[in-house]
Order: sequence, then structure tokens, then C-alpha cells
Amino acid sequence: MNQQIQQLVKTLVSPSAVSPSARPLRILEIGAGTGGTTAHLLPHIANADYTFTDISPLLLAKAKTRFSDYPNIAYRQLNIEDSLESQGFETNHYDLEIASNVHHANAEVPQAQENVRSLLISGGHFVLSADNQPHVWKE
Repeated sequence: MNQQIQQLVKTLVSPSAVSPSARPLRILEIGAGTGGTTAHLLPHIANADYTFTDISPLLLAKAKTRFSDYPNIAYRQLNIEDSLESQGFETNHYDLEIASNVHHANAEVPQAQENVRSLLISGGHFVLSADNQPHVWKE
């Protein structure tokens, strides 16, 4: 899934997709966790403003260390189910939002979906990836 997200993001940030006079693409990763998806994207988005979010301050601190070579990243705590205003997030701000393997963790899915929608600009993109295949665990 990370490779598919990577291909989509590469398409969105390609010179043919972005006007030379346009502002940098604003990307929000929701519940970025350990940065598995982030690691696939960062080498391809040097000209984008990337916001790495998670509910856990510990995971944010680890990501800040892991991705310290990338100056275009902001690290912010976000609970997508809570008031965005009280967390300092602007509505209608992001061109692209990515949520990879995190949607299942929301107790209030309708509120989370509304918050995701309110953060996107008109015509923005939301990428949701989730592993919904059953797995057989063997000992």
C-alpha cells in the first residue's frame, strides 16, 4: 500500500501537476505513528509542506529524530476526533491528507470523517489505506 500511496503522491507533486508559481503542496499525514508511510513519501516531496501528526508525543519525538534530514516537515499532535480549532489546526488548509492504517482506531468515526473533510481545501485529495484482509497467525 505504501508504494501505491507513493506513486499517487509523486503524481500530485510532479511538475506537470503543479503550476511553477503555485505555493508548495500542503500535505497532512494523520496518525503517522512510526512513519512507515512517511518514509516512502519524503524522498519525493522536497517542495511540499508536510505535516506529520500523531496522537502520541512519544511517536512525534521519535519521528522528529528519524526524519531530521527533511527540513520541510512540521510535527504536530493531533486527535482527529477532537476539536480542530482547540488543537490549532486551520480548516480548508491541506491539499492532500493521508491516513494509513489508522482509521480503525477512531471511536467516533463520523466526527473523525467530518474533521478530515474540514481540513481539506476544495478539490483536495484524501488517501485512506487500511489493511482489511484477514490474516492467519501461525506459531
